[in-house]
Amino acid sequence: MGNTQSQRVLDIIRHPRTSDSRLFPADLKELQLPSGVRIQDGSREFATVLCCVCADGTYLDAAIIMKGKHLQDSWFQNLEDVPSNILFGVSPNGWTDNTKSLTWLKRNFGPGSATEIKAAGEWRMLLFDGHVSHVNGEFLIACLDYRVLPVCLSPHTTHLQPLDVCVFSPLKKAYSEILHQRTQAGERRVWKGNFYKLFSKAEKIAFTPENIRSGFWCTGLVPCYLYLLYLLYSTLTTTSTPVGLLDCCRSIHNSDSSKC
Repeated sequence: MGNTQSQRVLDIIRHPRTSDSRLFPADLKELQLPSGVRIQDGSREFATVLCCVCADGTYLDAAIIMKGKHLQDSWFQNLEDVPSNILFGVSPNGWTDNTKSLTWLKRNFGPGSATEIKAAGEWRMLLFDGHVSHVNGEFLIACLDYRVLPVCLSPHTTHLQPLDVCVFSPLKKAYSEILHQRTQAGERRVWKGNFYKLFSKAEKIAFTPENIRSGFWCTGLVPCYLYLLYLLYSTLTTTSTPVGLLDCCRSIHNSDSSKC
């Protein structure tokens, strides 16, 4: 892992993929450092993580962007077993921008990328929300140049995002438990130099094949199940009682399994 490669990392666009349908939902996600956990400078900040999962139950190495002007060697001195494809980067506020999104797109969907190789020349579909960094002319044109079909989800449709449905909840739970165990052991400090190590532990716990595949199934995306999408939308918009999304999907599946 070299700093030259690390500077190519970009925002936290979530982006699942599949070897069969090559479906790539993308979205933004932040992990905030919990209260009581100290950063190097004594303040709280955001770390932005790019997570990529596939409908076949696999996931790609994460990418991490942190607040700062330059990458510091001290952040990487104690990292072990870092995947060769992981990317690190910085921005003034820890967020993405149009330039970073374009570079990320090229890295992950452009010529010679892992997704292009897996697609074997076929078109891929990229699902994302309406964030300005990927809803702009340059980004959309680049998608088409890379044989990627861009699809922007409507507002308030997180129930169609596999990672929101079945992956990020166990990720947050695992990350919080890891921090709790560190606190109990007297290790309270979380900073840029150990954030990846902590996050990667939580990632391995949460990003299981079962959780990832369930995310695609519960959203009706893979396999494509239009009846489930219809029932899911109807249930979420008509119920007067808060219902867990996964419980809602299971209830629909159990009552209408003949239509699956």
